[in-house]
Amino acid sequence: VLAFNVTGGYALTPGETLRRSVYPAPGDYTLEGDWSGGVQLTVESQNKTETIMHTSTVLYSGPLDGAAFTVPEDSTVVYLDLSAQDGAALERLSLSGGPSVKLGYRLLPGFAANRLQGLWANQNAIQRTEFFRDGLRIYAQSPVIGNGLGSVEGLVTSVQSFYYESKYVHNHYIQVLAEMGIPGLLAFLAILGSAAVTLWKRRREGEEDALLPALCACLAMAALHAAAEAVWSLGQYQTMALLVLSMIAVCFGRPVTRLTSKTAALASSALLCLFSVVFAWLLYGNLTAERAYAEIQAGTRIQDAYSMTNLARRDRYGWAQYKLDMAVNAASSPVEEFAQTAASYAQDCRKLRVHSINFSLERYVYLPQGRYEELFTASREGIPQKASVSRTWQEEFSLYEEALRSDPEGVLDDIQWFADQVLQTEQMMHDYNA
Repeated sequence: VLAFNVTGGYALTPGETLRRSVYPAPGDYTLEGDWSGGVQLTVESQNKTETIMHTSTVLYSGPLDGAAFTVPEDSTVVYLDLSAQDGAALERLSLSGGPSVKLGYRLLPGFAANRLQGLWANQNAIQRTEFFRDGLRIYAQSPVIGNGLGSVEGLVTSVQSFYYESKYVHNHYIQVLAEMGIPGLLAFLAILGSAAVTLWKRRREGEEDALLPALCACLAMAALHAAAEAVWSLGQYQTMALLVLSMIAVCFGRPVTRLTSKTAALASSALLCLFSVVFAWLLYGNLTAERAYAEIQAGTRIQDAYSMTNLARRDRYGWAQYKLDMAVNAASSPVEEFAQTAASYAQDCRKLRVHSINFSLERYVYLPQGRYEELFTASREGIPQKASVSRTWQEEFSLYEEALRSDPEGVLDDIQWFADQVLQTEQMMHDYNA
């Protein structure tokens, strides 16, 4: 408390910029105080949206002498950037009829004092609340089983109110909900909860090992930090977190009761074996299919409709890539069987509503064949997944223009219908912007 409140003057060194924050009410202000030297001032204001997006509005830029500015109604924080080419001494500074500006923090090192600026309108903290909301929006799309591991990165552009790139929502509890649903969150809580119960029981039993409170502190930090950071998704952090959990189990755990019923023991063993076999089979299919596909891309293995169908059947994780290849390469095949399979695979891929997949079908299947109705439908199916990315819309409109100019099959007779389709996508864009 003392460090935060004991302040005084500040000596600006040549070329240095001092950034300080104030929280004035909306209105007109001038700056009053005592200073020496030619001090330059820039005044910036941030509202909530600007704070989230790390942008600001400049209210004034010029000499400190005679500075005047107006704080807008929706302002959250006002920043004063003070600099002097030849150095200056700032003794006292305040807003006319408003708050005083804390210049030098006498009991804090410089980096800590700088970190305090904007503490009550911290950009990272406020932006994290936006990440949390977006994570919950993703979770709402599949509230029971989640959307799959790693899905946040692909789905966040479908729910965010402004564009940003992130694999994580910076809250591991929400991250697990979005990706693994309620079962995943319950499993994660069970791990943390059982570790906490173990430590609590040993403490109640009178355990005096100094390792126990240390592990309690580590577990508390891990559980609390998970609510504000993406650390549980990072390998380096996981190594330490899992080490802490294993130390709790090894040092303070107790054996569970052994199953005495042979039927229960056999059933448990059979269930574990079945899970292991199924998982191993799925993983084997994924790895072998990826290796075969790498050989196809390198030109050491022949790519044909049969090989891509085989890879799609073998790999239950990456099947969409193989079906998409088949749909693109065999769409116009003279072999009826291949053409029908390609059309079926195109529909399977479109059910995922992934923009990159739909755009590939638009460009390499529907456009060359003059299938404009399917082109527009696939376009509006895929756009929502990348709706916040401006490039998504530009790519689609550029493709529409290409279709209008080329029309390879000469089937575009109703130009008004084509224009109406373009306008529907334009209206969709305006709706998203709103």
